[in-house]
Amino acid sequence: MPNSPEDDVRLLQLDHSLGPKQSEMETIEERMEKLMKEKEPISTLTDTMNAFLKMNAKLQLCIQLFFESTGIRNEVKDFIFDGKLLDAYKNFIRFEGYRNELMAISNSAGDEDDLVARRFADVEIMAIQIRDVIRLTIASTSRIEEGVIDQVLTILANERRLDELSEKEKENDKKSFLGRPRKWTAMCIEILDEQVSRNKGGEHEHFTTAIKKQLSMPINEASPLINIINDECDHREELLALSKYFSNLRQKEELLEAELKKLFNSSSALNEAHESLTSGDICAAYEKLIHIESIRFNLLAEIRTYHNTSSVQKMIGECSYSLEESFSDFVKYTSYLCARALDIMRNKDREPRKQLELLLRIVEIDHKIDERYESLNVTVKQRPHCWRRNFFGLIEKRIQERIEVFHVEKKSNNENWIARYLEICRMFIVEDLYAAKNFLRIFPKEHQLYDRFVLFYHKGISNKLCEIITSELDRREIVQLLNWIRIYPSEQLLGMPFLQVNAFALLDDYPLLPDEELERLQDQFISATKSEVCNWAIKAIRQEFAIKEKHRMENIEEDASGCYYTQLPYILFSIIHDQMSLAKEISDDMVPRVLDACLSEFIKATYFFQRAVIALKNRIYDDREHVDFTAIMVTIANDLDMCIESTEKLRKYIPSLSNAAPSQPEPTPTPSIVPVDLVKVYAEMPQKEDLPTKVYRDDSTSKKKQRFAMGSAIRGAVSTIKDITIAKMSPSQSSPSLTELSAKMAKGREIFNVIGAPLMLEYSDGTALSDSPVADIVLDSASMKSEMSGAVCLDDDLQLASEAETPHSNAAEKFNELEGRFSAVLF
Repeated sequence: MPNSPEDDVRLLQLDHSLGPKQSEMETIEERMEKLMKEKEPISTLTDTMNAFLKMNAKLQLCIQLFFESTGIRNEVKDFIFDGKLLDAYKNFIRFEGYRNELMAISNSAGDEDDLVARRFADVEIMAIQIRDVIRLTIASTSRIEEGVIDQVLTILANERRLDELSEKEKENDKKSFLGRPRKWTAMCIEILDEQVSRNKGGEHEHFTTAIKKQLSMPINEASPLINIINDECDHREELLALSKYFSNLRQKEELLEAELKKLFNSSSALNEAHESLTSGDICAAYEKLIHIESIRFNLLAEIRTYHNTSSVQKMIGECSYSLEESFSDFVKYTSYLCARALDIMRNKDREPRKQLELLLRIVEIDHKIDERYESLNVTVKQRPHCWRRNFFGLIEKRIQERIEVFHVEKKSNNENWIARYLEICRMFIVEDLYAAKNFLRIFPKEHQLYDRFVLFYHKGISNKLCEIITSELDRREIVQLLNWIRIYPSEQLLGMPFLQVNAFALLDDYPLLPDEELERLQDQFISATKSEVCNWAIKAIRQEFAIKEKHRMENIEEDASGCYYTQLPYILFSIIHDQMSLAKEISDDMVPRVLDACLSEFIKATYFFQRAVIALKNRIYDDREHVDFTAIMVTIANDLDMCIESTEKLRKYIPSLSNAAPSQPEPTPTPSIVPVDLVKVYAEMPQKEDLPTKVYRDDSTSKKKQRFAMGSAIRGAVSTIKDITIAKMSPSQSSPSLTELSAKMAKGREIFNVIGAPLMLEYSDGTALSDSPVADIVLDSASMKSEMSGAVCLDDDLQLASEAETPHSNAAEKFNELEGRFSAVLF
């Protein structure tokens, strides 16, 4: 049996043996916060960095003024859009020429070349733009003007000569042009070859071949060259001034880089952090790393007032590489603690608990540092660390693995495997969440650590249930699963008061199962219920009538009033009550659906019941001397009346119908019939005092009057039958009396349709009435139907009943129809 909430509280006593107290944890966080705001370590570096940034801004301004004086544009898009591809190329060549000349004047080493190239990065962007235009032009020769082709051919011819000059400089051990050879001509020839092979014999083949031939011609040394610089002394002084600025900037950059490396790669701080981490003191290790982290943060905060600080940011990122390696070592070491978080929380060992508490605090501190970097609007390659997401991702993965481990049995080994698995989940989820709540209570609520653990378990269970329902489940398994889903937010699981979880709000945001999957499971349960109810009901009816046919009076019982009855009504309606109990275990919304399904199947079963009564009557009716026939038929009538009243009591499952009286037609006026003294008519419903669920009668005044009228009609009929029997009249002689009797019985049936009263007929001396004409009258309607239909097949009747079923607009109509069907069987 599952533990009650009180038992769980008793088993999970509060553990006060926690690690650091709340005040100590707050002290650690305040110390880390103070380190992040400390600017003293960067005081010696501030002047150097400011000098570099000022020189960088001055150089950028000088380059911009130089471009304006030379008429060079940083972009060539305007030329290209205007169709002036050759003008764009000339602008690009001048830009490239000044860059190369500046590199030659400075006579700089590789590092300074890189500095100049970074300042003239637009040169290569222009080259890419012009190259792409040339490629598109060559690839679509049929849709462009001839003048554009001429410009392209001129550009390609000049590029071939510049590439050759660059190659000659390289052969003479001189500095070649940066970015060359570009090999644009080879690219265009390759495109033209592809066009010729693809459009062989086309109308543009001749044109394409001509362009290819012209590009493949040898270079004409006598042709004019678009000079890199128009004049040897063109803007020479401006280039010399720029060269000096580049040299000064390079010196300041080297000085700044050296000081940055000294700060970030301090062997003492990083070594101390590594030693603390090795010894298990994660708080001291993180504090050392935060000391270096504060330098990086404050430097980036200092430079955000300047423009064009990408070079400094890149420099800081490269110099802090050792710091990030130390952070990576810290993550590797502490990941083991996160993977064991659940075990540590449930354990009483003080040291691991203290380590885990410190780690969770550090994760929250580092998350705040990530937020600080985001507020700076600067780019740092290593930030944000996202430790909160990564570490809690490990915990979530461990929780999912733990939920998988609970699945210890297979369906082939235990038919109740789902119930066992879900009960294990219930027990461990409650214990784990309580341990987590107890452990995490020292953390501020805004951290939402406990809420995260609850969500991890909820998602883990949801994922596992979604996996389970993908397999084929039988009715038992569906009931167990839906019942567990029902109790999930209750006080048996997440709703336990000491867990303090708003389970219903959690389910609103994250349902255990998607609505369509839950609906599919409920539909499967309804379908299985209909099948089982139908099979059980027909099996009970068939077994009951088999006993009546073979053993006659064996299963017929008498109550205290001497009325005959059997256990069949109790058996039939216990089936419905069992289904209602299952439906309540699943959800209250399932009760009306299950009741509707049960009523539908019982309506079908009444057709089977009716044919079974007719078949039984036909088989034993010929034995006119047998005294059991009348008792059996009266027992059936009593059982049917019990079924009608049991149907009425099913209304309690639908609140809207439980207090409303069933609609019934007005009773037919009772004819005046003289009572017969020799026969006792019992209109009371048969009862069995020791039945688990007793069926009692409605003792209202109106119903008693109706039953009295029915009894009068039957007594009149029996009196007439006895007179016929005693006088030994022939059928022809008795036809007037039988006609009168039939009229009386018709009136009786009309009343019976209203009340369906159970009957037991006896002589005044207690002997059962054995005259066979009584059976003829009681089952007159059924006998006529049997003679017309011939042989009876019970299974075929069930199929016919299923086909004859009509849709019902509401539950009240279905109740009325089922009662009417039981009354129809009676007649």
